[in-house]
This record gives sequence, structure tokens and C-alpha cells, in this order.
Amino acid sequence: MKVQGDNKHQNRDGRDRRHLLLLVLGLALPLSLAVAFRDFFREAVVVPLLSLLWLGYLYITSLSQAWVWGLFLGLALLGLALAAPRAAHSPRSRQAPFGEHGRGGSEGEGEGAG
Repeated sequence: MKVQGDNKHQNRDGRDRRHLLLLVLGLALPLSLAVAFRDFFREAVVVPLLSLLWLGYLYITSLSQAWVWGLFLGLALLGLALAAPRAAHSPRSRQAPFGEHGRGGSEGEGEGAG
């Protein structure tokens, strides 16, 4: 006699194998194309990307340290300012400080539980 729980595990194992097979087949095509067109990929993607990263590095290192920290603090303050209205209107901010049940915690705790 088969147990129903065993059948569920068999179905899940079959799905896991199919997902793994799809993942392997899905990665095989791009990887084989990347190997086949290695020079094109290097010239069309890698070199321009590395050039942009290098220019960004040069730009950042040419800035004064005070400007970098000022920009960082400005972005942090902007992030806080944008997050503050969301926090003020969230449902959590409208709850009582100790929840709905007062200081005693949730129902089922305290003297009556047992």
C-alpha cells in the first residue's frame, strides 16, 4: 500500500529534476555562445565596460575627499527624507505603543493563561 505523503515527495523530486534540467539547458546555450564568440564578447562588452569603470575610478579619485563625503551625506539625508513620510503613514505607526492589549502583551499570556 502506498502512503500518500510518499507520492507528494516523488512529485516534488520529479519537478526538482525538471527544474534542474531546464536550468542546465538554459545555461548551456549562452555559455556555448560565449565560448564560441569570445573575441566578439570581449570587444563588444568587456572592453567598453572596463573603460567606463576606469573612467569612473579616475573621476572619483580626482575629487576632493570633502566632496565625496559631502555627496555621501547628502544622499543619506535624501534617503532619510524620502523614507520619513512612508514611515509616518505605515500601519505600524498607528498602533498603540504596547499593542492592542495594553501592557500585558497578547491574549493568552499573563494570569489567565493556563
